[in-house]
Amino acid sequence: MMKKTLFLLGCGLLAALGLQAQSKTSTQTDKVRYKMYLNYHEDVLPDFSTFGEADAEGVTDIFDLEGIPGENGDHYALLLEYDLPVKKADTFSFRLCSDDGSRLYIDDNLLLDLDGAHGPIVKEVSLLLGKGTHAVRVEYFEKWKSQSLSLFYKTPSTEYIALGSTVTAQKTPDFVLPQAKEAAQRLNAWKGKDEVVVFPILTDIHTCNRETYRHIGYIAELDKFFHYDFMVNLGDIGLNTEPAHSSKAFADGIIEKTRGEMAKFPGVFLYAPGNHDYDGGEGVHISSGELSDLFQKPSLPYANGNLHLSENNCWCYYDLPKKNMRLILLNSQNTETEGEYYYTYEEDQLEWLIKLLEETPKDFSVLVMGHFMPHPVGHWGELGPRVSPTTQILMEILSAYRNRTMGENGGLHWNFESAEGRLVGLFTGDSHVNALACEEGVNYFISQGYGKMENEELAPGQKRAWFNSRKTLCCDLIAIKPATGEVHTFRIGAGGADLDYLFSY
Repeated sequence: MMKKTLFLLGCGLLAALGLQAQSKTSTQTDKVRYKMYLNYHEDVLPDFSTFGEADAEGVTDIFDLEGIPGENGDHYALLLEYDLPVKKADTFSFRLCSDDGSRLYIDDNLLLDLDGAHGPIVKEVSLLLGKGTHAVRVEYFEKWKSQSLSLFYKTPSTEYIALGSTVTAQKTPDFVLPQAKEAAQRLNAWKGKDEVVVFPILTDIHTCNRETYRHIGYIAELDKFFHYDFMVNLGDIGLNTEPAHSSKAFADGIIEKTRGEMAKFPGVFLYAPGNHDYDGGEGVHISSGELSDLFQKPSLPYANGNLHLSENNCWCYYDLPKKNMRLILLNSQNTETEGEYYYTYEEDQLEWLIKLLEETPKDFSVLVMGHFMPHPVGHWGELGPRVSPTTQILMEILSAYRNRTMGENGGLHWNFESAEGRLVGLFTGDSHVNALACEEGVNYFISQGYGKMENEELAPGQKRAWFNSRKTLCCDLIAIKPATGEVHTFRIGAGGADLDYLFSY
């Protein structure tokens, strides 16, 4: 989840401007060079020429923040430089997006200005670059809380890619297999010969300004190690963050890329929408039904009639009859609005859930999943007043089902005194941390995902691993033993065994 602001689009076009390559006296490098200056508290960009020695400097691979140590802090200024080789004169388009302020210079010419303290803003510019090497410089500052920076470029014959990226094919990186094998060893040692339900949770991919969508495919390829019963995407692929919020073409590209990676798994791939999955750019609203068509219906041919989709709504359930397991996927953006409450579950979805729980077959284990964690262990501080009262009703329903009781609230009634299923718990994403809480016998588990971590402090019960998605995976593999009521999560990649959890239901 990213800072909730009104995203603005500014677009500049300098198509007539031609810049000739400048001769270089410094050492050439194919890396992005950075200098970071800490304790910068102003609301506008500094004059970097007045600064002394940088607090940190080095090289990274592309123009973003992920590969720079300390980028998750607040109050710093950052200078990024890169030598862009141009083999022949051509028109280049650049797209700069930042939170907070930034500026783009090429050969010391100011081309894009996004200065000031603000949420994510994107601007574009096109210009003719002559043959040779061109000096690219981005100046940036971060005031506090969430931060983001990206610089994409393209020519008339190419698509936008991050400046500095050398990605030309879908080659699986070298780091994937060793991290998968290490997690597989832990899983195999725990499960022994017991029957298990195994699946990975992918959540908060936030691919908007990054290439994290590729990790969906990496995890899909690891089925050969783990033998998934299904896969799960718990939302926030990044459709209503910049630049997708302002560009339908960019948003459509995210959808296409995400669906392409999900299709690499020849099986059921469940999906629950997140708060960053509802805007397709240029004010085009993607409905719950359209999200279901895009991300849920492709799994129907693999489900043998056991995947049941709610008509015109992005919630569903999936039964594994041979393993006595029922999976229920909720939609925490039930209203699809930015109204009084940021997260909510309307009466129709809760009624559907109650009925589904009442009808769960005898001896089935039931796992409920969604994007948003209603338990306080997962709340974002600034969203507290905007959490709908229905989140409390959801927790009451789950508690009643777990403890075989009856109740009512908000005009809803439930009676689980004769229920025959066993509740595994509620598993979610959204919070960009890992956490486990148990209240009234109900397990509430959060998976960290790939979302940017916007502060350094953790609330009680929370864990997380700092990582660079270009160097490590970050995925929770879930293993459940229905016969014994045990759950073991295994972190693939970032944090390793330190992010594993073992609990029962």
